[in-house]
Amino acid sequence: MGHLYLAQNWKKSISSSGEMSGNKSSYTDLAIDESTSVFLIVFTSVQVLVGSTANFMVIFTIVRSRELTKRSEDRLILNLGLADFLALTTFLPWHIFLLWQGKISVKVQRSYEALNSLVVYYGGNAVMAIALDRLIAVLLPMRHWKMMSKRTTLTMAFLTFLVAVILATLDYISADLTHKSRKLLIKILFIPYNVIFCTILAILYSFILYSTLKQARQITKQRKNLGIKFGNYSVRRLVRTILKITLLVVLYYATYLPLSIYVFVYSTLVENQQRIAQATARCWIYSFLFLNSCANPYVYALQTERFKTAIYKTWSTSIRTKKTSISR
Repeated sequence: MGHLYLAQNWKKSISSSGEMSGNKSSYTDLAIDESTSVFLIVFTSVQVLVGSTANFMVIFTIVRSRELTKRSEDRLILNLGLADFLALTTFLPWHIFLLWQGKISVKVQRSYEALNSLVVYYGGNAVMAIALDRLIAVLLPMRHWKMMSKRTTLTMAFLTFLVAVILATLDYISADLTHKSRKLLIKILFIPYNVIFCTILAILYSFILYSTLKQARQITKQRKNLGIKFGNYSVRRLVRTILKITLLVVLYYATYLPLSIYVFVYSTLVENQQRIAQATARCWIYSFLFLNSCANPYVYALQTERFKTAIYKTWSTSIRTKKTSISR
């Protein structure tokens, strides 16, 4: 999120380097040494391979499994899986190509940054949708099923993507604005949106975690009063639930905050950052930006018994069907 400042500074650096060389069109070399570039290419390629495979398994399983389309949580997990899969199969391959090429043009950079904004905003909005679903489940457990109907969750999923498209479009067309107008757009829209978004997300997940722990203490107390042992299985299930709630948002912040801090600090304090420092920072940040997209399927899906069972049934059925069609 908030790639607008990076885009405008990159465009300025490209223009200045082109003027120095007598070619105003043009390309700017990414100031990063060969060994670092190879490391980032290999590291990012592994993310694409592992993450896209895991997310595809989750998406395919939810779509094919009737049991995993009944819960609002699973439908919103499907939305997050689509967001992660989109990032891993569109932006990261493009990023790998630019690392390999070692240079970028003004036109390519404009679309590249807009796509970056799209996939990051889409993923963040999908995490927010899951948080809202879990909040309603905690506050209104008896009404949750009716409130989070299939139509409601599909509408939420559509809005997560629509908002991302709008913000990415603004990022793209901002290249036609003056430097002063771009800076104003950052201050009145992108920075407030990102700050408010992160604050609300942190509050929601903190409340969900607090409510989960509170309910767990109440259940434990009731079991003790009734003389019922709180077995190891129940303890493990509670721990897994808390870890899933915590890890999902922690992973998101761990990958998103470095970019946010870089953008906001340099957009307010160090406006004329050197081109070499900009290029180096971008190469590193973008290569680590979607680590959460690789980890998310293992956190919220592949570690749960329901998903494991559904994956086994779905894929075994698909394999048997394929073998039958081949034999015929």
